Amino acid sequence: MTDRTTPARTGRMKVPGATLYYEVRGEGPLLLMMPGGSADAGIYDRMAARLADRWTVAAFDPHGYSRSVLDGETGDQRVEV
Repeated sequence: MTDRTTPARTGRMKVPGATLYYEVRGEGPLLLMMPGGSADAGIYDRMAARLADRWTVAAFDPHGYSRSVLDGETGDQRVEV
């Protein structure tokens, strides 16, 4: 049995104004989990582990929070970015 509680892959992706931390587990269609409020990708660990046998579960830390860092000054966060 595969341990799906630990992300199979983690990384960082450059986006406008920041570098986002992400983690991916599982196989199948993509399911993107976007944390809100003061949460980071870790909030989905248990749920992602349970879904990883049917889905490729990807989660990330939002701009400037936890393991995702901003490139400059903080400012308004726009959904389209």
